[in-house]
Amino acid sequence: FVFTSKGVFALEIGTGDVMVLRVSPINDEIIIGTPTSYNGSVIFPTEKGIFAIYGDSVKLISQAVHGNILVNLKNNDVFDALNTDLFGDDDYTSQVDFIQYIKEAMLAVDYINEELIVSNPAYPYSYIFGFESKVWSKRSESFKLFSNSWPTTYATIERNNSVDLVELGKESGNLPVLIISRPSGFGSTDDKKIHHATIRTVISGNTGRITVLIYGQLNEEGLIFLNNGKSVIQSSLVDLHISKTSRSCRYTVLVFGCKPTQLLLDRLDCEVTNSWGG
Repeated sequence: FVFTSKGVFALEIGTGDVMVLRVSPINDEIIIGTPTSYNGSVIFPTEKGIFAIYGDSVKLISQAVHGNILVNLKNNDVFDALNTDLFGDDDYTSQVDFIQYIKEAMLAVDYINEELIVSNPAYPYSYIFGFESKVWSKRSESFKLFSNSWPTTYATIERNNSVDLVELGKESGNLPVLIISRPSGFGSTDDKKIHHATIRTVISGNTGRITVLIYGQLNEEGLIFLNNGKSVIQSSLVDLHISKTSRSCRYTVLVFGCKPTQLLLDRLDCEVTNSWGG
């Protein structure tokens, strides 16, 4: 493949004195960074998002994390206390939208965990895409440089005022977990109250305290704190029960936080009974 100012083209290599037999346009997206590859596909960033070329087809794979930052919980006393407990003075919540983030980002592949790493050194977090799960997530670390020597990818990362060289997929250490859901209206934009919710998790290791916060969104701007879940210490199978919320809201935002030494979060299920109009 050839990336040009006119888009992406596929070259069919000729034989003998014919170096290139055929040039075929793939799409008209302009690359804005360095591409990478995984399992026969080529992945590259553009001003519209991250695309992957599979054979002769091109697919946008980053649309799940596009758009404005939907949930801004900063300057909320309850959330700020949780965020400080997990990360101290550092702030790993999204500071810009994804399209802005990738303009100066680097791409690399973690072959061990089969993940795409998207990292912009200007921000303290990275985006992760699972090739098998097709799920995007974030990591509260930012890489400074990648070096690919298939099947190994090396990276430099700044920790405790020093720069470490690590092999992706074999890094040591444990990171706090902070999950913030997108606003959910449970199939309706009407005002509603949560009568009961259960957050079911399967956790291994010494996790410390688990915190679940529920926020209500009355409109596109405002968020109000509704309730928090039961904190559980060092349990392998955890049901966090959230009682009836005191106020009605159109959308609900779930915040899950844990400062682990070891953590495996297999499931995060939410069962909700709604009540409309009263």
